Amino acid sequence: MDKDTHNKTAETEFEPLQATRRTALRGAGLASLLAMGVSSTSATQDTPSQTTKHAQKQTADKTETTPVTWANYPRASCHAVFQLNVNKGGFGQFYHYRNLGPIDEQIAPEENRDTLYSLGVFDLTEPVTITKPDSGDRYQSMNVQNEEQYGKMCVYEPGQYTITQDMVDSRYAGVEIRTFVDPNNPDDLEQVRKLQDEIAVDQSSAGSFEIPNWDRQSFEEINNALKTVALTVDNLSDAFGDVGEVDPVKFFIASTAGWTGVPEPSEAVVLTETPAQNDG
Repeated sequence: MDKDTHNKTAETEFEPLQATRRTALRGAGLASLLAMGVSSTSATQDTPSQTTKHAQKQTADKTETTPVTWANYPRASCHAVFQLNVNKGGFGQFYHYRNLGPIDEQIAPEENRDTLYSLGVFDLTEPVTITKPDSGDRYQSMNVQNEEQYGKMCVYEPGQYTITQDMVDSRYAGVEIRTFVDPNNPDDLEQVRKLQDEIAVDQSSAGSFEIPNWDRQSFEEINNALKTVALTVDNLSDAFGDVGEVDPVKFFIASTAGWTGVPEPSEAVVLTETPAQNDG
């Protein structure tokens, strides 16, 4: 994507874009990978020419599936949203949302309406260093989660942050950067988009993305049940964070999101209420 196209697309309707990797592994986005219940997938990024030719590949017997149970549901849910991000090009690099998404197409339940998201999935076979830009007085957080949806890092200060397997306790990490924006101010939107472009990734090899072929039916049965239970939860304090920091029941219910939130209540408080005279 050239610079002119990049700028033009950023100003159109809801249209997520990729960040540029600051490594020799720059390449086209990964597309047409299925999220759940079809096959195990392996998405790779090599050199620019190799990436163009081999942006995606699928492996494993399509008839073999891994049942989803209460014990592995958080990981399966995480893999589902990671796969969606990989599909959009956010593997080994960030996938930037340049505008707020439509209410019925939220990235995760209760998506913020005053931040733009930058999401990346990283194979930590090789460590990755992420440079978070200086956003001044503007709110910008970087949250790192593992495949079990436990939060392993939440930072606000600019600088370089190196993420390893030993740090997150899983091969893959999801990195979610939220940047405050006034969506009604075109100038502010443009400033935030520039900040997104300043986020840099440095990694010697992007690796590959390989997840189990989770069984769709058992996944949806648990997922739908938990979503019903979630409607009765009015306070998500202690639902997000690291092992030992979360309430196990709330954590399990909140794992339907796939992308974990910032630690609560230390970094945020989420209250869920329905107005008495709800008209929408």
